[in-house]
Amino acid sequence: MRRLSTMGLGIVVASVLAGCSGDDPAAKALFEPCAGVGEQALTQAGVDPASRVPAGSAETGWQTCAWNGASASLRVYSARQSLEEFEAEAGPGNFYDITVAGRAGRKLVDSASLTTACDVVFGAEQGVVRMIVVTNPGQPAPDACATLTRMGEAVVPALPA
Repeated sequence: MRRLSTMGLGIVVASVLAGCSGDDPAAKALFEPCAGVGEQALTQAGVDPASRVPAGSAETGWQTCAWNGASASLRVYSARQSLEEFEAEAGPGNFYDITVAGRAGRKLVDSASLTTACDVVFGAEQGVVRMIVVTNPGQPAPDACATLTRMGEAVVPALPA
């Protein structure tokens, strides 16, 4: 009898573990932008790696890291929320497709800051990864999305798929 109950317990444990290893974003490790985006990528993007400002934690379900450059600042967010959930919160019609460094993403359209800020979100195994670029008003720079595209060539390859 004891052998049967041990086998039954083994089946229950295996079933629970199998359920945890699915495609649930909450089961995936949350990408840590401050650790995951290397100094070389940041320097190539035109921001100072030493200027990093982290926020959030894996426990809260989101993390972010920000860096400053001469012409713009860069923020990379990582969250457990799915791309569909992210878009639903932002509202319908606020996104369009964009490709940055060969990776498909969704650009959030904010008419109030079309030239000074650019916000692109990418789906990832753990949820979403988001890049935001805000141009420095004191420095002449191309529009923020052109800057994000340039920075993204260096940073996007470091982001999780």
